Amino acid sequence: MEKKRLIIGNLVRDIQAGLRDIEIRYNQAFDGVKDTVYSGTDLKDFDFYFDYVVGECEKLKPLWEE
Repeated sequence: MEKKRLIIGNLVRDIQAGLRDIEIRYNQAFDGVKDTVYSGTDLKDFDFYFDYVVGECEKLKPLWEE
């Protein structure tokens, strides 16, 4: 179990280190997503959804931190 926590923790740290690159890449692709959403849908900007996902991932920290 400890080995799994270490692996998950390392993966998350790597993701956090590259978070800015991930944000830039997906932000650029967000226009394509907007084009597929029904008109009249209350679509937020990219940062709203990105910050939400990052926040949800933060809640998982106790799984790899002691």
